[in-house]
Amino acid sequence: MKKLIILGAANPNVIRTIDSINSKKNKDIFVECFVDNDKKKIGKKFMKKDVLDTQTFLKTYSKNDCYLFNSIASSTQIRKDITEFYKKKGFQFQSIIHPDIDTNYTKIGSGVFLQENSIVQANVRVSDFVIVSSNSCIAHDSSIGKFTFIGPAVYICGRVEVGESCYIGVGAKILPDVKIGKNSIIAAGSIVNKNIKANSRVIGMPARVF
Repeated sequence: MKKLIILGAANPNVIRTIDSINSKKNKDIFVECFVDNDKKKIGKKFMKKDVLDTQTFLKTYSKNDCYLFNSIASSTQIRKDITEFYKKKGFQFQSIIHPDIDTNYTKIGSGVFLQENSIVQANVRVSDFVIVSSNSCIAHDSSIGKFTFIGPAVYICGRVEVGESCYIGVGAKILPDVKIGKNSIIAAGSIVNKNIKANSRVIGMPARVF
């Protein structure tokens, strides 16, 4: 059986979600270790698992005996760069979806993290390597681009299109039929009521470019 390696030793909810999957879905996902290049973490334990640096990991494990999950959420660009680094080496990625989340009538990509109490409604498409934090909702007929991060308690209304590598801060609300261009940042608590161009930074109620 392949072992799961988690990239980034920062979010303890990954382990808790996996524990819930194993318990409620009768799965047997085994987390082998974390990989992180923070010198303060290397060689120590995180959630009772060893933390290895990248080079030690690559010397110890191969693409044939493990698969990966990228939990890094501090930067969409760093998350993307690290993912592409391992994909070029042939590693496969696993999605982690809390067992209480109904994903019927949805399309969920690979490497996705759907955290507890989040809601993904019917006809939603969540692309590869998206993170949806706790207590967030993506309403019907919406789509989320690759590598986008959705913070806690975000509400994305119906028929919204969010581009690749966006960062949506805690408590933000995206109103119906809005399109958000790739690489955009929506500040915490903002209310977006009109289309946002790519590479924008917006804040406020209603949200304005800053």
